[in-house]
Amino acid sequence: MKSISLFSIVALGAICLFSGCETLPEPDFSNLPGKFNLQKVQDDLWSVTYMGTAGMSESRAEAFAGQRVSALCLSEGYRYFIILEKDTTWQQRPAQVGAAPESIAAHEHHVPVVRGQVRFFKSDPNVATTAVYDAAQAQHNLKAFD
Repeated sequence: MKSISLFSIVALGAICLFSGCETLPEPDFSNLPGKFNLQKVQDDLWSVTYMGTAGMSESRAEAFAGQRVSALCLSEGYRYFIILEKDTTWQQRPAQVGAAPESIAAHEHHVPVVRGQVRFFKSDPNVATTAVYDAAQAQHNLKAFD
């Protein structure tokens, strides 16, 4: 099992949206900014998309996605996860009507979008070809991003 580093936090933004997948109840992240979409592909395989907010950095968006993935892993009864796919891009957003004129949201802007796919494990899979993350440790390390 590998320890969580800054690179690992960035990699935690695992997340890909698949059409036709079943959406299940998820942990409450209403206090986090942005929009999450979690979809179960198989019992242990999930796709996640996270769209950040105006002014959010790519690394912060990836950290929020990682926090969400680790919480989901634990809430589903698993302890470890690996990232199968990850992609972070920027999406153009129009100005928000009614936003304060001096705010970023009042103008056309870009927001980070993190997509990927993760697989959960109940015990350490000891995979040599990819990083294995301990979801409980990731939750502890990512608390600083609340």
